[in-house]
Amino acid sequence: MKQITNVLLALLLIAAIAALSVGLAGMLKEQEPAADSTQTGSSGSDNGETEEDDTGEDTDLLAGYTIVSENLIKDYTLLTGRHLNNVGSTDENADYTTLETGIPVEAGKTYCFLYDGQVQDVSKVVYKTRSDQVAEGEWDPECVIGTADLVSMPITVPTGASYVFISMYNEYTADWGDWTKLELVELERKAATVADLSAYTMLTLGDSLSETGDWQDYVQRDTYLSYENLAIGGTKINVFADKVTQTTLEGIDLVFVMGLFNSTGSVPGTVADEPSNAENASVCAGYKYIVEKVRGLKEDVKIVLASPHRSRADDVAEKAKAVGEVAEYYGLLFIDLYNEAWGNTEEEYDRYLKDTVHSTSAGYKREAEVIAPYLAEELLEGHIVYDHSITEAADRYQSIYNQYMEIADPSYRYEKFQSDEKAEEYLGVFYQTLYERLRSYAEY
Repeated sequence: MKQITNVLLALLLIAAIAALSVGLAGMLKEQEPAADSTQTGSSGSDNGETEEDDTGEDTDLLAGYTIVSENLIKDYTLLTGRHLNNVGSTDENADYTTLETGIPVEAGKTYCFLYDGQVQDVSKVVYKTRSDQVAEGEWDPECVIGTADLVSMPITVPTGASYVFISMYNEYTADWGDWTKLELVELERKAATVADLSAYTMLTLGDSLSETGDWQDYVQRDTYLSYENLAIGGTKINVFADKVTQTTLEGIDLVFVMGLFNSTGSVPGTVADEPSNAENASVCAGYKYIVEKVRGLKEDVKIVLASPHRSRADDVAEKAKAVGEVAEYYGLLFIDLYNEAWGNTEEEYDRYLKDTVHSTSAGYKREAEVIAPYLAEELLEGHIVYDHSITEAADRYQSIYNQYMEIADPSYRYEKFQSDEKAEEYLGVFYQTLYERLRSYAEY
């Protein structure tokens, strides 16, 4: 039966390749050019060559959501003039609540702030049970359900809250925009694109690679996986687990540990090293200490260890390998972001890193695309999940194809497209990853 399945898969793949190749060739070639046709293109290059837009800045933070409401702020007094932070005052540089009356919201529902259609940072959001009491010093503590600082992602209203207030703090500058454009909209989650992990909660430990929660937000967007974050920027391995207690592990299904860039005084070590939380203990000793502590507090919690991505210095290969050795020693899942997130090229560093070590939005998204399927397979114990690498290769191939379609001369267009090494590379990756995924389906 399995042989028949493999044959069918092979035939299916061959048919898909043939159909796609013929279709693309036909669309690209279309018809022979007239004798006096010119070789033209709209790519900004006289010879018709194209360049892929590879800036890496991903601003589509709402890709996992649908906006299901109009602007909820429009009927409330937000502010006058150009400032977001001077309601009720002439002081340009102060912290003020921008709404005189709280906006009604529903607990459990998700909302987001927008400015000109883009996700907007808001310094502080306050959830309350009452719509009045604007001044912070006059708040009734019992009516404040919670606060959230530096809100720049979709936010879910906590249980018990009925109103949301916004406050900002910014130094006034003349080039501020018209903040009356600020919007609050209700969102509805789209179906999970990797796997539905809404029944699970992850705890993340580490340094600044995880502190902001950016890659976790992308994982959550694609899987619904809830998470708690105890990562602290600038810390070494020895303190990653300092705040882990039985209380912090309540309700946690999986603990994710990543980071080592700050542990410059640590050597990789070996799995024979004793667990240690000494400041400059080896990477193996430090990670063994974390595993032992977490297991000692909650024996059945899943633990995932991950190496960090490559940095521009690219000098932590042995330390990254050491993390994998600790994972193997304990029989834990290891995610090798060092080798799987991106390679060792300036082009990739420019796309995925904003400095020597920290990720751009595209970098966080790429890390999440690697991490999410692993977490799904770990939590769902081997269930088949969606593979982002297939769509990434297809999307890159499609972007090049779209640019060539702008070349007016079909014969020249086809000739240039056929000789484009990047297009051939991305198409090859697409076919290879698709083939591997189809085989995994058959084996499953």
